[in-house]
Amino acid sequence: MTSERIEALKRRRKEEREVIKSTNQSPHAWILLVIILMVSMALFLNQSFYMWIFPIGILLGFTLERSRFCFTASIRNPLTIGTTKLLQAVILALMVSTVFFFILQVQTLDVGNFQLSEVPGNLRPLGWNTVIGGVLFGVGMIIAGGCASGTLVRVGEGFTLQIVVLVAFIAGAILAGVFHYPFWYDLFIEGREAIYLPEIFGFIPALLLQLAVLGILYVAARSFAKRKKI
Repeated sequence: MTSERIEALKRRRKEEREVIKSTNQSPHAWILLVIILMVSMALFLNQSFYMWIFPIGILLGFTLERSRFCFTASIRNPLTIGTTKLLQAVILALMVSTVFFFILQVQTLDVGNFQLSEVPGNLRPLGWNTVIGGVLFGVGMIIAGGCASGTLVRVGEGFTLQIVVLVAFIAGAILAGVFHYPFWYDLFIEGREAIYLPEIFGFIPALLLQLAVLGILYVAARSFAKRKKI
């Protein structure tokens, strides 16, 4: 049953690519290129720092589109079609980012004496706010068919329904961040301290612990996929 669903998904993707290939995309490509050059020139003249950030964003977008990278699919695919390739990719990405954030934090902080407010990043207390937010976001991205990155990629590809999702995504973020945040802050966050593993275990043990947990999850994902194939 799993193999049949995978084959059906492959056929649908192939049909979608054929439709895209049969459509002349050249005018859109030229318009997009002109817009990119205009934005690059404006940044070069006014914000030289972002002149170097903008191309990185373009390359990241291109990579996301070509790789079909999506956090929603990484969670959904193991349960629906039994494949964990995207989930494994997400775990590997987290492992790489863990190492680089470790380097950044060690270079920034006085390892022997630092305050949580000095840690690069946005640390927040772990509690029911995390659970409730995670459940709401998880349900929402499954219903919408994509997370933030997946939605942006599909909007760029011309999926009109995802434009509605993007608008709702922005509206929800503004509504929660501007109007509802004080309620959640007073209820769950105020007066509680963030949990920072290097502060508890030390930097090297915390790094090894997180990499070990991610490694176990990676092995579990591979084993799950192999059992599904059997």
